This record gives sequence, C-alpha cells and structure tokens, in this order.
Amino acid sequence: MELFDSLIIGAGPAGSSAAIFSAETGNRVLLLDKSRFPRDKVCGEFLSPAIWSFLKKLGLHSKILETGTRVDSATFVIGNEKSIRLRLPVLDPELPFGWGISRRSFDALLLSEARYRGVTVLENMEVTHYRKEKSFFTLQATEKTTGKLNEFRASRLIHAAGRESRWKHLKGTTHKTGFKAHFTGPALEHSVRLYFFKKGYVGLVEVENGETNVCGIASNECVSAVKGNFDELMKEIAEENGEFKAWLAAALRKSSWLTCSRFDYGFNQNTLPAVGDAASFVEPFLGQGITLALASAFQLCGRPHNLRNTSKIKQLYKQKARLRPLISLALNSAYSMPWLFRLHTRWPAVCQHFVRKACSL
Repeated sequence: MELFDSLIIGAGPAGSSAAIFSAETGNRVLLLDKSRFPRDKVCGEFLSPAIWSFLKKLGLHSKILETGTRVDSATFVIGNEKSIRLRLPVLDPELPFGWGISRRSFDALLLSEARYRGVTVLENMEVTHYRKEKSFFTLQATEKTTGKLNEFRASRLIHAAGRESRWKHLKGTTHKTGFKAHFTGPALEHSVRLYFFKKGYVGLVEVENGETNVCGIASNECVSAVKGNFDELMKEIAEENGEFKAWLAAALRKSSWLTCSRFDYGFNQNTLPAVGDAASFVEPFLGQGITLALASAFQLCGRPHNLRNTSKIKQLYKQKARLRPLISLALNSAYSMPWLFRLHTRWPAVCQHFVRKACSL
C-alpha cells in the first residue's frame, strides 16, 4: 500500500489546482481521475477576468496566454431584437480581459504542471471506495484497463470529482440538458455571445486553433422534441434568432456533440473537503465555474494549509448563489419579455454593474 500526504479524487481544474497548491507545501500528493487526458468536457470554455490572480498563483498565466483567445465583452441577443454588448470588467490591469480556451487544452496544461511539481498522477483510475481509519484515509481504486485493484493511504482526502460524482450528495436536480461542440465559423470580435431561445440559451466563444465553442442549455422537453439531434436543435434556434442563423450558415461543426443532463444546485453534503463543482454547482450562465474551481482549491490547499476550514469556500459559492434568482428570472423571461433587456438603454450603468458582479469573486 502506497502512502501519501494528500489524496485527491478528480483531475479537472479544481483537483489539479489543489494538487499543485498542496505540492507547494512539500506534501506527497496523489491525484486520480477516471478519464485519460487530454479529454473534452461539456463546458462554456470561458475564463472570467477574475481567474488571472489564481493562474498567477499557480504560475500558469503566461502559458495560458499562449493558447486561446482574448474576450473583452459579452453580447446578448434575444430573438431578432437588437443585440446588447457590455464590456467585461477590468479586474487585473495587466490582464484586462477574459479568455477563451478549450477544456481539453486547459485541463491538460494544469495536469502537466501538477506532474512537473512532483504530483503523482494516475489516469484511467476509478475510485470505488474509501474509509477513514483513525488519522488516515484508505482509498481503493480500480485500473479501468486491467481491472487491477489498488489501495492508497494518506492523512488527507479531497473530493474534486465534479458535479456528477458518486461522492457528492446534493439536492435540487433540474430537468435540463447541457450540450457542446466545436465549430469553425465567422469571428466573434473578442466577445462571448449569448443567444436566447424559448427553452434555453446557447453561448459562443472563440478558443484556440481558429475554433469556436458552441455550448448551451436546453430544457429536456426541447431536446426530446428533436430526438436528441443537436444539429436539428441548432437549426430551430437559428429560426428564432436571425443573427445566430447567419453565423450558423457560415459555420462548420468540427467535433461530435457532448451532453450532460444533471444540474445539482446547492452545497455538497458529504463530509469530505471538496473543491470545484464537487463543493457546489453554480449557475453556468455566470461563466464562473472554472474560476471558482481554482479559487476553492486555493482556499483549501493554498498557504496557510488548513483542510478543516471550508467556510471560505462556502462563502465563495454563496456569493454567486445569491444571484441565481435574478439570473433565473432573466433567463426565463428573456425570450417572452425581451423588453426587460431593452432596459439597458435607459440604465446602462445598472447592467454594467450586474456584469461586474457576475464576473467578480
């Protein structure tokens, strides 16, 4: 049985960041994930301006700037209404913008850095059981290719296995489907674009290699109506939105559609210390999922190292949870009551303030 100081389940942005921060303190860290990297995930693939302070703490901001695309505004389009474009807030004078980068590239960069910092990384490893024994945790994991069972022991165990993990106990599942694919298409002028339709919304952001991530959320009813054919769903959305129709007509899908169908809002009820979506899942519309993953990893594993104090992590997510009723109102009424979005012409400062609140931690 191998001994470590910290065991971390899940090698996404939260888990890899937690592993890097833990290794900085001299800990022997084991990071496990059921997938083999690089791999794709359903994600908006947008890094908010608040992320740069945490990427600097990880020493990764320069590498991230080598891959991806600058994003300095958000554009909202409801049906055939005139679009609304709002500047993203400047939270770091050195890096006054957000960023578009695929999860395939972003997660691989973090994982590579974790290995470089001395973290032991085991991919394709399914965690099946853990138990607490006095001052140690014993974890069992099966190699997915060989079926071999392995045991590891450490004084700390961190849950970073995401929103759909078996180790997460949450209430509040909603009946929605998330979807994502990469396209090549017309440039977006360094803006993340959000198109609303009757039963959801779809977002576009440019990432690396001249590709655009098309990611959205639709009601399960809407997905069933097209029998799970997301190309058909895109055509239906285009019929409701002339600007999106023009973009789609000039675009070409480059990857398969990926989907997810579980959205558990609220806080993790498991007693394990948790980071990222494993700690709490926030409204995807905010575009803060990856930033909160890194922020929670720093709060839990950055200096000073204190795994018992999770109150700051809960506070981080509570700040975003408070915006959810307002966001739900906006999303549910965007198509049926577009006049709500026209209010930006009368009170632009209010709209800009909301964007700042959404992008800040």
